[in-house]
Amino acid sequence: MENRPPLPINPYAPPATEIELVEARADFVPLARPSTRFMARMLDTLVTVAACLVGAIGFLFEKKAIGAVTLAVALVAIESYQWFLITSTGRSLGKRWCGIKIVQRDGRPINFVSGVLLREWIPLGVQMIPTVGSVLGIVDSLFIFRDDRRCLHDLLAGTKVVDAR
Repeated sequence: MENRPPLPINPYAPPATEIELVEARADFVPLARPSTRFMARMLDTLVTVAACLVGAIGFLFEKKAIGAVTLAVALVAIESYQWFLITSTGRSLGKRWCGIKIVQRDGRPINFVSGVLLREWIPLGVQMIPTVGSVLGIVDSLFIFRDDRRCLHDLLAGTKVVDAR
């Protein structure tokens, strides 16, 4: 059962298309709070760090090549799983645990391009540029305090993060 207010009904209006109903419904979904988004990001980071620690067990052996391989496999595995979750459900593990979800601006589900490529990979690539990347990372985070609570990566991908409880 959803706790959303009903759509305004005008008995004299022409029939609405499905897209118009989706866009109208999208305005009623509350945006995720900045603190909730921050907590979800921190949980995702902790999951990645935990996977890397498990992968680093390979360094306990005498050969560093084993450690490097296990660490790389653990990192690729957890990130691939997170990207799969984002693409298929709009939620990473941290977002799921915090009850928030990524959607298109009009409320439709996201896909790989908007959820992973534009929101994750491109900002990460830019943040690897010395100096410029550090500044961009801070500016991206500060955009959360705008009225629409959309960071730079949300603007780039055409997405928003909403409360999904």
